[in-house]
Amino acid sequence: MRLLAIDFGPANNDRDSACALGLVAVERGRIVAERAFLVRSPSPRFTFSELHGITWEKVARPPSFAELRPSLRPWFERADRLLAHNAAFDASVLRASCQRYGTVPPERPFLCTLRLVRRAWGFRPATLAHVCASASRSTTTTC
Repeated sequence: MRLLAIDFGPANNDRDSACALGLVAVERGRIVAERAFLVRSPSPRFTFSELHGITWEKVARPPSFAELRPSLRPWFERADRLLAHNAAFDASVLRASCQRYGTVPPERPFLCTLRLVRRAWGFRPATLAHVCASASRSTTTTC
């Protein structure tokens, strides 16, 4: 089974405002490919720059989601399932970005690592930073 972990960085509160996308492909528990993309947001309005450090100036030249979509297709087509920490958010950004540019979102089931961590470990808060910090204390693997 091939899993694809995705993480969108939004420019603002609009779900179609992706300005970054991280992808990590996992097979048999091992990372087999990873890639980060800057994405030209459809709007120069950035309200989350303090969170992720990305500004309009950094994404004014990279491809838009529509222009990037052909190179993303193989990543999604090879995946059996998609993973995201707070999958509802990342799934909504993926759907909204596809809808904005008239493309069909990939039809793959999403697994939410946020829910899995809360259910399996009773972890609260279960932000990715907290989970990674906990994992790095208990194993040699870091996030």
